[in-house]
Amino acid sequence: MTRPPDRRRYGWWRKYNHEDDEPKWKLVAGMACIELCRVLCIKDRLKRAANMGRPRGSIDEFSFNEIAYALEVSPAEVERTYRAMVAIGEIDQWHWVRWDDEQPDREDATVTSRMKRYRARQKEQRIQQQSYAVTSVTLRPDSDSDKKERGAFFDEFDRAEAFAAEQRKKQLVLPVGPVVVKQRGGR
Repeated sequence: MTRPPDRRRYGWWRKYNHEDDEPKWKLVAGMACIELCRVLCIKDRLKRAANMGRPRGSIDEFSFNEIAYALEVSPAEVERTYRAMVAIGEIDQWHWVRWDDEQPDREDATVTSRMKRYRARQKEQRIQQQSYAVTSVTLRPDSDSDKKERGAFFDEFDRAEAFAAEQRKKQLVLPVGPVVVKQRGGR
C-alpha cells in the first residue's frame, strides 16, 4: 500500500549535476550581498527542509535561526537569501516552484524492462561484432585477382612459405630403430 503524496517521506532528494552552476545562484548571491558558497549552502538546507516538509516541497516549517545556527551564519543572511530566491521566482508562497518536476514521488515503472531490453540489444551487438570479426578475417586469398590486391607483404609471405616447403623436402629422414633403455643399477 502506497502512502498518499502528502505523507511520503524520503531520506534523500535529487541534486542534479548542473544545479550549483546555474547563473541564478550568482544572481541570488548578488541580490543578498552574500558569498556564492554561502548561498549554495543555504539553498541546500532549504531543499532539505522542503524534502521533509508536508507536503514535500513546502518550507513553511523551517526556521531562519535553525539554518543560521547549523551553517554558522547570521539569520539575516539566511533571510536575505530566502527573499532573493522569492524575488527570482525559485520559491513561491513557502514552496519550491519546480519541486514536483525535479523531485517526483515515484520512479518510472518501466525503467527495469527498458534496461533489460537495452542490455539485450547491447549483448546482441557485441555478439554480431565478434562474429563479424571472426568471419571477415581471410588469411590467404583464393583467386589470382585477390593475390594482386594483396600487396608486397603477401608476396614476401608466399616466397617464404615456398622456401620453407623446399627445405622440408630436402631434410634427411633418418630411419628410427628400436630404442634400448638401460636400467640403473647395473642390470
